[in-house]
Order: sequence, then structure tokens, then C-alpha cells
Amino acid sequence: MKATEYYEKYKNKLTSRKEEVAIEAIKELLANFNQEAKELISKRHIRTAPALISVLKELNGKWNALARCFEKDYGGTPIKKDGFWIFWINEMPELRAVDYLNRVIAEEGK
Repeated sequence: MKATEYYEKYKNKLTSRKEEVAIEAIKELLANFNQEAKELISKRHIRTAPALISVLKELNGKWNALARCFEKDYGGTPIKKDGFWIFWINEMPELRAVDYLNRVIAEEGK
């Protein structure tokens, strides 16, 4: 699903005045992004941490595009920029170290 499709699906719930509705919508949105990650990991036969990071960052880019949709229409966003990546860093802190090492190695190769 594209960021604009997620936006259309969730904009009313995420901007609800009822806190419990918005919280449930964020949980559902995150579950959908995680399901999309799982499908990409399976489809691409991901077996290494750097490849996993690539998929998670790809989806984090979509998450940020979704946040920009809210910013454009509402002047703010109910979801945190880089929220998908932050969720996964909190779930698997070792991803931060692998990501850092990959960036250092890439810089050395330039």
C-alpha cells in the first residue's frame, strides 16, 4: 500500500478527538507496516541484518511520507517522524550498531 493509501484509510481515525480511537489506529497502522515488512522480508529472502535494515528503512521512508501527508493537510502529524525505525530500534537495539557499522564501511569505501 502507498503512503497516500494509508493516509486515506487512517486520516479520520488518527485525527479523532477521542484519544482511544487514535491510539487504536496507530496500533493498527503499525501492525500493517509490520505485516508489509514481513511480506517484503519473505519475498526478498532476507537473511542478513543489513538486508533487514534496508527493508525497515524503506518502510520508514513510507512512514515519513505518510507523516508529510498529515503535515500538508493539517499542519502537523499525529505520527512521529521516523517512528517506524524508532519502533524497531527499540525492539532490536542491535540494529543500531549494525546500521552504524554499515554507514562507516560505506564512508570508508568512498
